[in-house]
Amino acid sequence: RKGGAGRPAVPASESKPGGGSSGQGEEKLRDQRKVEPPKANVGKGSCGVCEDTYDIIEPIGGGTYGDVFKARAKADGPNAEIVALKRLKMDEKTEGEGMPITAIREIHILRQLEHENIVRLIEVAVSDPRSLEPGMIYMVFEYMEHDLTGMLSNMIARLTSPEVKSILKQLLTGLHYCHSHSVLHRDLKPANLLLSKDGVLKLADYGLARILSSNERRQYTNKVVTLWYRAPELLLGSRKYSAEIDVWSVGCIFAEILSASAQDAANTANVKQHKIGKPIFPGEKEEEQLNYIFYVLGYPTEKSWPGVSELPHFSKLKPTRQVPCGLSEWLKKMGYVTQDALAVDLLGKMLTLDPNKRISAIEALQHEYFWTDPMPCKPEELPKVRASMSKESHQKRMSAQQHHDGGANKGGAEQNKQPRG
Repeated sequence: RKGGAGRPAVPASESKPGGGSSGQGEEKLRDQRKVEPPKANVGKGSCGVCEDTYDIIEPIGGGTYGDVFKARAKADGPNAEIVALKRLKMDEKTEGEGMPITAIREIHILRQLEHENIVRLIEVAVSDPRSLEPGMIYMVFEYMEHDLTGMLSNMIARLTSPEVKSILKQLLTGLHYCHSHSVLHRDLKPANLLLSKDGVLKLADYGLARILSSNERRQYTNKVVTLWYRAPELLLGSRKYSAEIDVWSVGCIFAEILSASAQDAANTANVKQHKIGKPIFPGEKEEEQLNYIFYVLGYPTEKSWPGVSELPHFSKLKPTRQVPCGLSEWLKKMGYVTQDALAVDLLGKMLTLDPNKRISAIEALQHEYFWTDPMPCKPEELPKVRASMSKESHQKRMSAQQHHDGGANKGGAEQNKQPRG
């Protein structure tokens, strides 16, 4: 039984930003309907003095590029806006040169993106020159109660199929909006997917994001994306890539969401031993990550992936004739068994080795998975997570993910030296 809502059409110019079509075109679409226009955010303000506008409540996180605080706008009444302040990390070099280049890029990109599934940058603020820390720069964001990491780690009950579909649909909708505006995220992972108290998912952390260039000779650094979510073309050293790397990351995230679904729990012998949010390819280093991918999906050849032999690290691989495990069998071995054939089919299209054959975000939204009952639930129907539990699990998982960055953050440093990246 199929849902009755119309599907958004695939705009011909947007199916593969910066590249060709994947070959899964508009002829497969049954109902042509334009993608709904994004809901605009409020205007992003100019630079103000942080202490004059906000009271810091508590620290809520930190990372490579700075610390994050929960704060309240200095306004009368109980309805004062709660925000997140991202204090940019300044070292001796950046203090001499001004704002870090990664922050400049993030601000530039976020000022161009206005969508309900993209985190909203409210303004940029500086600390009071008379304060103990003069000259500090703050990016002021809308406050989001949780991230996907905390949600997956602290659920009382397993996710239902409509809930899984809702999360993935929101993720793909936000990503399609980015790609349709020629923005590559380059750091998609559960910790960078925020959730409001009303269940709205938003893509966050654009420190590694880039605007796609129309110049075919343009090269980017391949030291991006946390290792568990890094596409094979990046692992093989490609510096000419496009939106397909983000779709691979979404596929890896989708697998983790599936591991938290009710049907998977029902098929797990020991539910208490079942790890929620387990990465599908849990490599410790780049070589091991590739070994996991090829073990499951097969060793790439010129026939299966034209041009793969020209990638810088391909010659370092050790060819194998081993029959691939296959995605369905690997999901069973990893401890989560899905009975949803459409989910596995969509996952396989996202985790396709050849980026030119990989499904795009808008094509993924057209997949039968989203248009077959049970339909995606409304965002507000997603399970709630206690803030304290979400914060604790976020810190634990972030520590693990940073351990497996595998050079992604080094790539950020590299980009400071190489603006082309």
